[in-house]
Amino acid sequence: MANAFRTTFIDELKKITELVLKLKIPTIVIGVGLKGGKIGIERLSFDFDEAVKKFCNAVLNKSQLIGIRGEFTAEYMKALGYKENVDFQVIGCPSMYFYGEDLPAPKKFELKKLEN
Repeated sequence: MANAFRTTFIDELKKITELVLKLKIPTIVIGVGLKGGKIGIERLSFDFDEAVKKFCNAVLNKSQLIGIRGEFTAEYMKALGYKENVDFQVIGCPSMYFYGEDLPAPKKFELKKLEN
């Protein structure tokens, strides 16, 4: 769900919301994010806001909070009226937790000057 909050995913998000509403078990969302360009904080309103709110409310009725990818998504969630560390928490990319404490160190490369 890295870029689930985007115009081209709204139909799918609505279907996921319908599914979540039918579930009788806890629902955990990790790593959901907003797809956007360099729009600035003042422009955090989109044509999919209502679908995102319905999704978030459905999840929050079955879970304590939503794990989101980053600060850009956090600003968007705040603009929608959600509270950080109450309704959502920035956790980053879920793949960072794939190896647990054994996350491999990044490979080191030697930088070389390019020749013309």
